[in-house]
Amino acid sequence: MTSTSISAEGWHTRAVPHPDHDALTFQPTIDNLLFTHRFSAMCAEGFVMALFLPDIAVDSDGNVLKVQPQDLVILAALVKDVARLPDGGPFNGVWCLSSTYTCQARDHLNVKTPEGTLKQSGVYAWSPRNTALAAPTAGYEHLPASLHELVGYAWEAYAGGSREKKPSPLVDVITSLAP
Repeated sequence: MTSTSISAEGWHTRAVPHPDHDALTFQPTIDNLLFTHRFSAMCAEGFVMALFLPDIAVDSDGNVLKVQPQDLVILAALVKDVARLPDGGPFNGVWCLSSTYTCQARDHLNVKTPEGTLKQSGVYAWSPRNTALAAPTAGYEHLPASLHELVGYAWEAYAGGSREKKPSPLVDVITSLAP
């Protein structure tokens, strides 16, 4: 899946419960937030994950995880690359992939820019195997590799097959930081 020579595939499996934080003690702030990923679909919407410096991920179930250093380097580099991309479209910067079906899910990202602000981006109809855009966008005919990879890696943090998740106060705090 990766366009880089090294991959973060499996990062969520390698991540371990954070030794210093859990869902009750971790206090997320906008200052240490690198990115968030949410989705919306016809039948549901939800939180996928968030990544924080120095080494913390919060997955869809609200688990606070320590990300392995080699995975954090890759994920942080992808966030940086996505922050530099042009907007994908008029609706919160969403890039629209070509799809034979309508009413596809939308992936919503908030990525930290070099200036320290959050930039919204996203993908409509993301698929692990399709990168063709519905129409040329900002000079691209295919979804930029960094955005495709970041969304794919983020989905690794979505535990289980059900889109109905139990409420998590920690996830509520994170989504209030990056709505």
